[in-house]
Amino acid sequence: MEQAERVEVLVLGSGAGGKLLSWDMARAGHRTAVVERRWVGGSCPNINCLPSKNEVRSAELADVVHHSGGFGTAATGVRTDMPRVLARKRRMVEGLVAMHLERYRASGVELSRVTVIERGPQVLGREDPDVAEALQRLFADEEIEVLLNAQVVRVEGRRGDLSVTVRAGGEEKTIPASEILAAAGRTPNTGGIGLDVAGIELDSRGYIAVDDRLETSAPGVWAIGECAGSPQFTHISENDYQVIKANLDGGNRSTRGRQVPFCVFTAPLARVGLKRSRRAATGSRSASQRNR
Repeated sequence: MEQAERVEVLVLGSGAGGKLLSWDMARAGHRTAVVERRWVGGSCPNINCLPSKNEVRSAELADVVHHSGGFGTAATGVRTDMPRVLARKRRMVEGLVAMHLERYRASGVELSRVTVIERGPQVLGREDPDVAEALQRLFADEEIEVLLNAQVVRVEGRRGDLSVTVRAGGEEKTIPASEILAAAGRTPNTGGIGLDVAGIELDSRGYIAVDDRLETSAPGVWAIGECAGSPQFTHISENDYQVIKANLDGGNRSTRGRQVPFCVFTAPLARVGLKRSRRAATGSRSASQRNR
């Protein structure tokens, strides 16, 4: 039988909030252990925020070249080398992982046709309809086709020579493609780690149930970041860290009523506070309205 190791502070997950809390506790002299199943540094530097912005930057440069004729610069025969785009992103991720480990220790696609396949009735399903319509007009200006209320039936072929069969409007159509980008959403990574044994309850969606101080149903156990159902942003996980750290130091800090800056990494779109549709449902005003 393996000998159990005893520590003062145990942090499950090395995401933005967890890593800050573990570094802080260790520097304060507490024997601290971090358990990370896969992504050292969390999802942000590995598969979410930074890798996606890396690709966005490549897309921005491709867009500049694509429209360079309007600025008096002729660019012909230009194409996006996707394997090199991916290699650049992977180098960045490897460097970030190495940086986190060190801290713990002390295209093939040309500028051509793009089709967006959306299962719902609008793009940006969490935004107000007028915002989604504005983005779709921008897509149309760039000759990007958008299929709404569409379902992927099957995908065939191999990279560089693919076909995607889609059902939309009661009809099926087949779209040829060289690359496919799947945006399938996210689910909480809380299963199979013994939370039930520790007496930690989950909510109906699989997130750890917490109060506004981020305390769980088990005494002395706190949840931080996305696993606690907090908005899925690095800066929110860091704010969760600040809330927990203050409460560990004897304070009474809460997540109640905090304003969450939100942006979509596309043509500029950002907001803070409630959406228009949500304000109408609750009778509230947004922060931007109150400050006018």
